[in-house]
Amino acid sequence: MDTNCYTPEGRVLADLTAEMFRIQDLLSLAGDRLTKTTSLTIARFMVLYTLRKEPGTVAHTARLMGIRRQSAQRTVDLLAELGLVTFEPNTHHRRAMLVRLTEAGRKALDQALLVHAEWINDLAVGLELEELQCAKRLLEELHRRLHMQERGEGLPPRNL
Repeated sequence: MDTNCYTPEGRVLADLTAEMFRIQDLLSLAGDRLTKTTSLTIARFMVLYTLRKEPGTVAHTARLMGIRRQSAQRTVDLLAELGLVTFEPNTHHRRAMLVRLTEAGRKALDQALLVHAEWINDLAVGLELEELQCAKRLLEELHRRLHMQERGEGLPPRNL
């Protein structure tokens, strides 16, 4: 296919998304390596991290993580078997229980966060804070737009 069919922005975004796929693979490998020093897998770490501030339903946790509800449910069930999360009634929904970190879950997360912070701080050395904040905003906007497409909503009009 001729790549001249892209707008200049589309070409750069296509290259950016290809780079993001390559980075995702490396992030998964790094996450698996980092969590070997803890009692967690990267999936379990991410669920605990998502629930660190307040309890949430499995569906809400899955949305925040950008994964399917079934995947989140499997991970939450495993965390419950390990005693790292508990289920409690949800006053807003009879069937959708809230998932809350236990004290053991908080300790496991805190241990993993220490390992993560050391790794991420090393990775951040030499990167500009302003550029990182700009990249974060861009990725959040791409996430929002992809989510809109997934729901069948229209995208914002192109600037012509």
